[in-house]
Amino acid sequence: MEDGIKIETPALKEYLAILQEVLSEKNFNTIVGASIRKGMNDIILKPAKSAIPYSSLKAGVSIIKYKKAKIGYTAGIIARKRDKKDPESLPAGVILRFLEGGTKVREVNGVSRGKIDPRPMVGPIISSTKEAMIRFIENDFGKALEEQINNKTKNLNKKLK
Repeated sequence: MEDGIKIETPALKEYLAILQEVLSEKNFNTIVGASIRKGMNDIILKPAKSAIPYSSLKAGVSIIKYKKAKIGYTAGIIARKRDKKDPESLPAGVILRFLEGGTKVREVNGVSRGKIDPRPMVGPIISSTKEAMIRFIENDFGKALEEQINNKTKNLNKKLK
């Protein structure tokens, strides 16, 4: 998403403030992060993966967590995902990046090796989901938070028994 987007939802801010007071920082980050990830999975990841015509390349599209932020995710072509069945092969994300952006004309020892023409499949879908993600945060994020809280309490109850 762009840096200039600002979403004003006072009820959601109050709800998050209450959760932050009641829960520990770790549980709060887990619940809010899982809710964001669920929305991104439904709105961004599933349509992006369905746009890829090759099933072997679908592993290259993923959601990853920002390392420096406590709660923050990004979705897109991830070059570091390797195929579990064949770890020696080139990661699907690398192949997808070449297909998305193409390459320039390559020459080896004076012989032209051609180029790859860009065929964007994932990029346009991810950029078109911005409005849907904003609607999710405004309308359905509270429901996703409640689902994650229920899941967390069920897991805690199981551990206590």
